[in-house]
Amino acid sequence: MQIIKLSATESTNLYLKQLVLDAPVSDFTLVVCDEQTQGRGQVGNIWQSEPFKNLTLSVLKKFDALHVEDFFYLNCVVSLAIAKTLKDLSVGRVRVKWPNDIMAGNKKICGILIENLLQTGHIKKSIIGIGLNVNQESFNNLPSATSVLLQTGKEKDREEVLQILIKNLKECITDYPVSKYEFLKKEYENLLFRRGTVSTFKDTHKKQFSAVILGVSLEGRLQLQLEDDSIKDYAFKEVQLFY
Repeated sequence: MQIIKLSATESTNLYLKQLVLDAPVSDFTLVVCDEQTQGRGQVGNIWQSEPFKNLTLSVLKKFDALHVEDFFYLNCVVSLAIAKTLKDLSVGRVRVKWPNDIMAGNKKICGILIENLLQTGHIKKSIIGIGLNVNQESFNNLPSATSVLLQTGKEKDREEVLQILIKNLKECITDYPVSKYEFLKKEYENLLFRRGTVSTFKDTHKKQFSAVILGVSLEGRLQLQLEDDSIKDYAFKEVQLFY
């Protein structure tokens, strides 16, 4: 496994993507940096991370022929690996907030951004971006953010946390191949944030409504039971959880 360590870069995902485009890169190549100046989250959001306090990294995963419709498989694998890592670090009440945030209690501790490179209807390569808050103590204008330090009261060695995360990523990808996707999805659903609880959502028209999270489809759509007891699936961007 090749690990590329940088002092600073705009985005580890962008760095690794360019690396893949420029030359052959081995499976599970990892890029990690101390300072990410233009970190990205979902739908163009900025991922804020204090330099030298957290883990900002990207991993390349290659596939022989992962069908495009199974794209959410990797979200499930990575989410479980991060959840296991946090439990190994004694962080309690770890949950997955659909589609790709990791929560400690009611606060976000980690974000995931997966970008896929396609070829003839299949995913050939995926770049897995992970931002894990480790030792950051304050988050300006982000009251819903937290870190391993804030959750456990103990500062962690970032290199040690990185090695635990790498180990868990490899183990989860090995233990949950695509052939076990349905079983994997159930494990993911067991960790779903606010599953089975009446929650408030907002749709694309900014209209608020109440519903209960039932699970996630194989296509990665959030399954909600609405107030009239009907069940509807929502794609990412179609609905936002407000608690």
